[in-house]
Amino acid sequence: MMFFCFQQRKLQKSLQKEISERESELNRLRENVESLQSSAKASVEVSESNFTELLAFFERMRSEVPEMIRAQEKAELSREEQRQEEVNVLKTRAAEMEQLASKEDEVQFLQNLSLFSPEDLPRVTSNANYAFRPTTVEFYLKRMMKEMEKTYSENVGLIWSHVKFGFLRCHHKQMKRYSVHPKFDSATAFRHHLISEDNTKVEWSHEVVSRGRRWDRFTDCRQVFCSDALPEHAYWEVEWSSVPDREVAIAVAYDDIERKGYGNNCRFGRNDESWCLELSGSCLSFFHNNVETKIPGPVPSRVGVYLNRQAGILSFYRITDRDRGHVDRLEIIFSVQAIFTQKTLYPGFYVDSSCSVEVF
Repeated sequence: MMFFCFQQRKLQKSLQKEISERESELNRLRENVESLQSSAKASVEVSESNFTELLAFFERMRSEVPEMIRAQEKAELSREEQRQEEVNVLKTRAAEMEQLASKEDEVQFLQNLSLFSPEDLPRVTSNANYAFRPTTVEFYLKRMMKEMEKTYSENVGLIWSHVKFGFLRCHHKQMKRYSVHPKFDSATAFRHHLISEDNTKVEWSHEVVSRGRRWDRFTDCRQVFCSDALPEHAYWEVEWSSVPDREVAIAVAYDDIERKGYGNNCRFGRNDESWCLELSGSCLSFFHNNVETKIPGPVPSRVGVYLNRQAGILSFYRITDRDRGHVDRLEIIFSVQAIFTQKTLYPGFYVDSSCSVEVF
């Protein structure tokens, strides 16, 4: 009987604790939903206002370009009219001069000779070869469109991240079920990478680290892979440090990425086989297929990485200070929607000189 009562109290205590935690999470969720609704309304209003301004800009540009062409056309027509007027004046003077010369009055002719000089007439200059070239106009307009498309593609990831994930803040507890613990693969490490005994930390070594020759080692890129492929869902954390003007990169990549050389086919984020977040003391950037997306905001020293391979989601989180419940919170830095064509993805890292990276 005593054992039964003990087990009952233990179970009740466990249930009460779970209820309390769930209610706390529910309250936080309600607060987030209220914040989401308010922020969503404001974001929609800002979006509509900015797109209205953008459309007004395009309308203005659509009228300004033809007006500019018409103005130049009018200016050239005006020059033509002035030139025709010059020709008419000269013809009149020539006729008057012939009429005066026919009177055989040399004195009067010499006295009026200066009146027939063309030097006092202003000369209108024009470009005899001037012509509008529709192909040139089209070239510059299309180049402008391409530049705008590039700007859009560079920023749409940021817009998408903030729209889709901008209100998402979560606790470690929500990510722990996806936790993995990557280990560095020393066989792939660059020759100046010193890896800890438990394979969880890599530091820069000024001396070459002797590991023997391996076909799968990065020969020139300062990079290293982790040994195990990532599961369908995975979450891991990274701490890094560096000196000014040095950087690290947190990446996921296919195992068959090129290892020899220093070209874009080897570097994380510079090809279509890898995705990476680059961090330095002053800036954050996301790279894929050599396209850079600059990310505003402070640079975190601790980053959480979440992968949902089937859904094609790769997200990077800023791990903020602990809240009142002594639980770290995660805030989205950047998230990308990708199509992973291969089944195996590996964590990878670029570790520059005087830098270090540790995984958890």
